[in-house]
Amino acid sequence: MTAGRKSSQNKQDWNTPIKYANLIHKFFNYELCLDPCSNNESIIESKNKYILPIDGLKEKWNFNSIYINPPYGRDHIRKTTIKHWIKKAYLTNIDHRSEILMLIPVATNTSHWKEFIFSKASICFLYDTRLVF
Repeated sequence: MTAGRKSSQNKQDWNTPIKYANLIHKFFNYELCLDPCSNNESIIESKNKYILPIDGLKEKWNFNSIYINPPYGRDHIRKTTIKHWIKKAYLTNIDHRSEILMLIPVATNTSHWKEFIFSKASICFLYDTRLVF
């Protein structure tokens, strides 16, 4: 659970829906360099993928293009939240000038939106649906 939302299942490794995966591939001209939050069922095609037990938060993200669909809930084992992923994306953009696209919930009342997104990032919203996890 995060930002007042409840997951429909006790699961954190949801995959990007195919219609958005296709748009993500087009956005990066089919040259996506890193997916740091991948899993074995992911349909996101990237040159590099971090899949647990490789912890994407602990690895380097010095790549030109990065797509992130982070875990939305609290990871009690690694003691992380979505804020950690957003902060790393923000710092990676500053350090490496990486082009980063994230699929995250709209939670404008949260500290991570106020600290790392507002006035610091370009924001696009899904207009056709609200993803339900």
